[in-house]
Amino acid sequence: MKLSIRLQNHGCRNHPLWWIVVAPNRKNIKGRFTEHVGYWRLLMRQDIKRGAIMNLSRIKYWIGCGAVPTGRVQKLLH
Repeated sequence: MKLSIRLQNHGCRNHPLWWIVVAPNRKNIKGRFTEHVGYWRLLMRQDIKRGAIMNLSRIKYWIGCGAVPTGRVQKLLH
């Protein structure tokens, strides 16, 4: 089973929020995932700043296991 590290949309209108998840390649984008490893907020609010919060040790673990990050996640990692 091939795994990918990808974004999963969990925001609502005018408040975008994406979870960074490890999920099988063939599963639905809003479907089940193996592990939630962070999130990315596009807009800035008073209490939460814009940017990504990731568990880098778990992401490195999954990349070592063969998970491939998507293009957008790859940009967030650098």
